[in-house]
Amino acid sequence: MAETVKIVCSTIPGFESVALNECKEKLNLDAKRDVRGRVAFNIEIEKVQDLAELRSVHHYWVVVADLEDFFKADQSKEEIFAELTKLPAEIDWTKALETWKRFRLFKQNNGGLDPVSRKRKQPDGESKNDLNIDYNTITPLTERENLRFRATATRTGTHVFSSMESACHLGGGVNDHFHWKVDLKNFDLEVVVYIVDNFISVGIQLTKESQSLRNITHFGPTTLKPNISYCLLKSSQAKPG
Repeated sequence: MAETVKIVCSTIPGFESVALNECKEKLNLDAKRDVRGRVAFNIEIEKVQDLAELRSVHHYWVVVADLEDFFKADQSKEEIFAELTKLPAEIDWTKALETWKRFRLFKQNNGGLDPVSRKRKQPDGESKNDLNIDYNTITPLTERENLRFRATATRTGTHVFSSMESACHLGGGVNDHFHWKVDLKNFDLEVVVYIVDNFISVGIQLTKESQSLRNITHFGPTTLKPNISYCLLKSSQAKPG
């Protein structure tokens, strides 16, 4: 059986149902509403490049670990920071890193093009699965790979620490564990942390730029983001003609 990973996609709040239907229509996956503005689903690692077909989303990331009750009510700030620093060494990054590397190779082989542009450039008769990408050449990441990374955090709820502090300490743990270089601007990989009350989710972002900017040829005062246009058209059930 093919290995799967959990993917979370951010979308326009209020249009989660459009994203859920798109996942079913294009990926044949039963996605679920995660929180407001997000949907989640499991996908086979070898099919992760199909995420580029989604039009209703902003960003998507692969989940490394979801941990319930990670934060305790009686913990001090210093104890929490120590737990965050230790966390990267205690969770399994293997499948998430393989997914990130596969998707990165896909983007490199396609010049980061959006699905519409890729289809225009494909020779007649060539499907999206026939692109010249040898996924068998993907090798596991090692601690010695000279990657640059950054860690970002989003937090909801009442905590004794800030989002920046949580990102700083978990990022320090990633640096200790993998020995990757920290680069806040020119990074290869972004570790994302989502904290809701006592719950924490650690993931690797697959999109460096928001997918809501695809297909825009000119920015003006009335420019509408393509993913908003897609959601509006799908919601209106517009028909050709």
